[in-house]
Amino acid sequence: MTAPCADRIAERGSIRSALPVAGKSGTLSDRFTGNNAVARGKVTAKTGWIDTAYTLAGFVTTADGTVLTFAFFAVGNGIKANAKEALDTLTTGVYNCGNNLSNN
Repeated sequence: MTAPCADRIAERGSIRSALPVAGKSGTLSDRFTGNNAVARGKVTAKTGWIDTAYTLAGFVTTADGTVLTFAFFAVGNGIKANAKEALDTLTTGVYNCGNNLSNN
């Protein structure tokens, strides 16, 4: 049996509160700089990496107040230098677009 909607939202909140916050804590404390700084404090996410891949997945409270979940990854040889910033830039794009992403 599926939990009532209110229970599922509470569970999501527990997960979200345990994640690093962009520009503030954990593995995201030094991320979302420059043009991406607008999303600092608005992204809670888990980072991950192996030699040829970087990931970023979590929640973003967008500029219009919409809360969205996301999962992005960058894969390939030689991506290490630019992958983190590229993932931050993509996530900042989600922050800026907000609910418009679901309407297009």
